[in-house]
Amino acid sequence: MAEFNCRSAFCVINNPRYDITYKHNEEGEIIKDENGKAVILKQEPTEYHSLTEQQICDDVLNKWVGDDDKRTGAVLFCVSALGLEHLHCVFESEKTFRPLSALKKLFPKVHIEITKGNKKQVEDYINKVGKFEEKGEKIIAKSQVGEIKGCQGKRNDLISMSDIRDLIYSGQTPNDIYRQFPQAIKSKTATEELFYLYRKDNTPPERDVKVHWLFGGTGCGKSYTYIELCEKHGDVNIYRVTDYDHPFDGYQGEPILILDEFRGRISYSYLLILLDKYRSQVSARYSNKMTLWTEVYITSPFLPTELYQKAAERNDGIDKLEQLTRRIDDIVYCFKYTAENNSGTFYCKYNVDFDLHCDSHAIREQCSHVRHEVSQMGLFTLMDGLTSKFVENKSQS
Repeated sequence: MAEFNCRSAFCVINNPRYDITYKHNEEGEIIKDENGKAVILKQEPTEYHSLTEQQICDDVLNKWVGDDDKRTGAVLFCVSALGLEHLHCVFESEKTFRPLSALKKLFPKVHIEITKGNKKQVEDYINKVGKFEEKGEKIIAKSQVGEIKGCQGKRNDLISMSDIRDLIYSGQTPNDIYRQFPQAIKSKTATEELFYLYRKDNTPPERDVKVHWLFGGTGCGKSYTYIELCEKHGDVNIYRVTDYDHPFDGYQGEPILILDEFRGRISYSYLLILLDKYRSQVSARYSNKMTLWTEVYITSPFLPTELYQKAAERNDGIDKLEQLTRRIDDIVYCFKYTAENNSGTFYCKYNVDFDLHCDSHAIREQCSHVRHEVSQMGLFTLMDGLTSKFVENKSQS
């Protein structure tokens, strides 16, 4: 794969003494134990296992510089506040080089970014001083060859479409690229189309789609789901629909779709396509998009059966209501609870019994019972499927 060129790259190498395999959950996140430490599945010593911190810095820098008098760099051995050993490195050359090829070959687990700051900013960053100081971070050893120059201005700021493509293929988003290269905004349409195509190429024609239907009254925390998902997955991975006249004009292949405050303004047959496991085309301005999401959240004042019962009946059994309920993995009732003496407000969620998904009347009755129990017993009530999140302390406001 082709890649971008640069003259200065900033790198981080975590755990230089060990190759560590962490335990991950289904969403790819590292699992932590009860003490907040990452769970390790395998830990094998590297070539640096028995070396001192200074020896590690010297060896890493020597691998980069070697006998090339055009190359310079600095390597710092650091320990974070949590005790994580890692190396901060700046590798530079008078000649442009390809960091993904040159550095990954030397250090397979290195994290690479193009150096963006000037000489002083880079020195401050790598030495963790000034605005770059990190609480609890300690520098144990340092090795440096030559002068660190950082970004030298105009030439390092130039970026072509092939560079943008390679940055996307290395895992960067359009916003990441705009922050590094502001002039790339001039190619915003092309950049975002490349990003969409990259995501499309990495999504199979058939994929599992998880569908969550959240219903409840106004102000009960349904739309707060968007904030929670952004905090968990990053907003670059969330696409939120609020305009149902042109719902997918801005879609860039985000893996999570939110149909917010949904009131049935999408036809029943079209909704079935959006929730289907097979990749399909949807209408969008300039060019149609493909359904690449693998998770859908629908927030609504209504239950699915309340919105589409009549539509299914009008279709004379062609599009049965079960086709929708079968696609929905869970239905969640959202409501707001204010604690005794107005001391606090909570957003509450209750997972409706799966057997009731096709019976809106039974669901409403069950949810009414849940809300009554909470109003009588508070959040101390023991009830499977009930969760809550504190959102406001009124007694202190």
